[in-house]
Amino acid sequence: APSAREPELNTDNWLVMAFAVWSTPDNLAIQTALDVARRFGGKLNLGLRPFDDMEELGAWCPGLEYCGQSPLWVLLRDGEVCMKRSGIFAVDELAGVIGDAVTDLAVAK
Repeated sequence: APSAREPELNTDNWLVMAFAVWSTPDNLAIQTALDVARRFGGKLNLGLRPFDDMEELGAWCPGLEYCGQSPLWVLLRDGEVCMKRSGIFAVDELAGVIGDAVTDLAVAK
């Protein structure tokens, strides 16, 4: 993991999925992340953040804590955390959570 957040994450809308590299369900959820980002038609950037140890999370998102469930989903808007969730989601469910968190970020038709 990087020692600090990349500057790119401080502008625009980002969905960052932090996933345990050793977890098969987390790795399979990468497709969910790709599908959700595609649904927003270019209005939502996607960052995939693998981790091996939960202590790696704080460097790029201070205050983010591992609650024993992964993957972790973090929605950033111009660097500010708008949403934090954990666990496995269906595409429609995660897209809905993101849409609720950032009301002007509509799913592309």
